[in-house]
This record gives sequence, structure tokens and C-alpha cells, in this order.
Amino acid sequence: MYDNSKDILKYNKSSLFHSLHFICCCSLTAAYLFSYPFFSNIMDIDLETSFRITVSDACKDLSSDSNTSLNMAYISGVSILCITIFMWFYISSNGSNKSVLWPTTTLWVASILFFISQLIFFIILVSRITIWFMSCENAAKIGGSCPTTRFTKMRHEIFDKEECYFASDLTLWNSENDLFKDCQNTNTLQSYNDKFSRWDLAVYYKASTLCTKNDTNYASQLSWCYYYGCSKTCTPETYALNWRWIALDALSLLTVIVSYLLVMSDWYIVKERKIQ
Repeated sequence: MYDNSKDILKYNKSSLFHSLHFICCCSLTAAYLFSYPFFSNIMDIDLETSFRITVSDACKDLSSDSNTSLNMAYISGVSILCITIFMWFYISSNGSNKSVLWPTTTLWVASILFFISQLIFFIILVSRITIWFMSCENAAKIGGSCPTTRFTKMRHEIFDKEECYFASDLTLWNSENDLFKDCQNTNTLQSYNDKFSRWDLAVYYKASTLCTKNDTNYASQLSWCYYYGCSKTCTPETYALNWRWIALDALSLLTVIVSYLLVMSDWYIVKERKIQ
């Protein structure tokens, strides 16, 4: 008589690993869901307004670039949700302790799904790291570097939010700049709101604001600087949010790799079962 005790042991181990993995997927899905800034203008800075800025009529119809950081977070969240749902059905189709035989079609679908998911999370994670540690840190970026990066690289590190108030020539705002220097030079007289920008406010990163200021030292699109939180001091809310998404993407990639390895081990269990 055939002794299926080894099969039962393999099934119990596999079932335990799959259950733990399913719990991890559920946790990641919930983490992504609660990380989305649904009730904040972080999702779209074009909704931001300020009494300091009056957008000119010629610039009112301009739109800022889309929030690619948030879009990638949506893709990651939907991907891990699909994996979670699939894992539920995958565990349900694992057979019983009397017959450890996964449908071959299910294993093929799982293998392809987890392989594609690895590519998605890898591409997203590499994109985030590239933007954060290359584009955000590059003061000579073609197409316009972030103002806070230029100030940090060409002046000094920004340690306080008050240092986020500076002009395109990297002059920090203070009462002497505003009240004496400009007033003594009537040829270059400018108001505080025209010359200086508060880079701790999202409204200054809007395309319509940049168009209104009409300063050639700035690029026409700087919304990505805010969306990716390129300055820890000036944009702490998006800085922390992007760190959270980087961590979740890294954990999701690791989870998907484990998923793929579990499926590969299931192939061996099926193969041995068929041979016996």
C-alpha cells in the first residue's frame, strides 16, 4: 500500500508557507491603500491656491505635469491587490491532504503572473531610486533642476523652512532684501511676491505660477520636484510619502520573488506526486 505521509507533510509545509505569504500580501495591500493621499492636494498641485500669487490670464489654462509618483503607487497597489486575490484562489486550488495535485494550468498562470509582477515592481523601484538619487540631486539637470537642489549645491544645505524662501538668483529673503535693497534701486524694483518664492508651498511648483513669474531661471515644469519630495526640509510631506512608497515597493518586490519561489517548489511537489 502506498504511504502518502510524505505527501501530507509536504502539503502541510506548503500550505503554511502559502498562508503566511497570503497574510503578507494582504498587509501590503492595506499599507498601499492607507498611504494614498485621497484627502490632500498632494494628488494634484493645480488645486493649490495662495493669496500671494495672482495667476495671469494668459497662464490660467496651463496644467502641471501629472503626478507620476502617485501613478506608480497606484500601479504597485493594484499589482499587489491582484496578487493577493490570486493567492486566495491559488490556495483554494491546492488540493487536499489526500491528493496534493495542483492543476498544471494554475501553476503556469501563477508562474507567469509572478514573473511579470517582479518586472513591474523592479521597474517602479528602479525608477523611484533613479529620480530620487539622480534627478533630485542633479543641480545641472537638462530641462530644469529643482530650485531647492540648486540652492543646496550652490549655496548651503537647507536646515530650516525659512531658508526655503529665496529668489531665482538664490538670494535668501530677509527684510533687508525686501525693504532696502530693491527700494534703493528703482530700475529693478520688484515686490516680494514677484521676486521671491516660497518653495515650501506646493503652489509655487505649479506650471501656471511659473508662467506668471516668467523667470527664465526656472523651467516651465517643476511639479515633479514637489511630487517626489526632492527636499526633505521644504517638502517634508511628499518626502516622507515617497520614502514610504519606496519601502513598500521594495517589500512588494521581495514578496513577489518569494511567491515565484513557492510556485517553483509546488512544481516539484506535483512532479514527484505524478511519478509516484
